[in-house]
Amino acid sequence: MFKLPTCPYCNTVYRYGDTKKSLKEKNHKCYHCNKNFKISKNGLFALFIMMAVISFIINIIELKIFININFLVMAATNVVIILVFLFFVPYFIKYKKVENTDKR
Repeated sequence: MFKLPTCPYCNTVYRYGDTKKSLKEKNHKCYHCNKNFKISKNGLFALFIMMAVISFIINIIELKIFININFLVMAATNVVIILVFLFFVPYFIKYKKVENTDKR
């Protein structure tokens, strides 16, 4: 599940930094085979759901364990959870073949 995307044509695995740089683009050209492909960000929804569920569970645990918990502590915990999950964004990106619409 947690793997970096590969080129849909030549199966070249993209490194973490390259994937992170390509997040801002809609289409990208493979550095190995020079073919264009589309960047799909549909997996980010699953990452968001996982982050929300884990954040909810940790907040409930904090409320049960600590009787006099401060709001700032819970907010700081949520910020840390979000930062950790931002690290995993490139693992949820997929590269897809571009549909050729040329009709000859």
